[in-house]
Amino acid sequence: PQVYLTSPQNQSYSNATANFNVTILEINADTATLQLSRTGVSTNYSMTNKTGMWWYHNSSMAEGNYRAQVFASDTFGNQNISELVYFTIDRTIPAVATPPTINATSAANATRLNITANVTDTYTNKTNLVVAASGDGGAHNVTLASRQANLFQADTTPQALYCPEGTCTIRIFATDSAGNVNQSEAVSI
Repeated sequence: PQVYLTSPQNQSYSNATANFNVTILEINADTATLQLSRTGVSTNYSMTNKTGMWWYHNSSMAEGNYRAQVFASDTFGNQNISELVYFTIDRTIPAVATPPTINATSAANATRLNITANVTDTYTNKTNLVVAASGDGGAHNVTLASRQANLFQADTTPQALYCPEGTCTIRIFATDSAGNVNQSEAVSI
């Protein structure tokens, strides 16, 4: 039988519920067993066949990195294995060290702003960071680039952040690949 694990996909999820769905291209499909591994420990689960769609539902997934694979057989004893799927359950928000470091004390007197943030993420290590700035000229966002390990940096101008004159309020927003969001304290320059 041809076996396709259609969900979950190779990505991060922010909830404890996972639905495992399998397509088996075989008229005489007999059994499907989900093998779920986390931290080197594997557990097998019998999957349910409902009108040709095989599934298993788990509503208490612990946080961590997982590997899933399905073993299937037909009534003649033929067997096959799905491709591996790697996914992460991550309900932990990224840790944002606050406040961010800024090389200027006043936007009005600076020609360039160097903004640095220290952010760690427990499971995904794929965090998107945005500098959200608001000032007399409006509001604007700039993405921070990863510089090393947990350090992210943006080198920009006060004009790019819409705060060329007067006070500018800067805050860092961190979003990990599971969609968990955290923010820094606001810093005014």
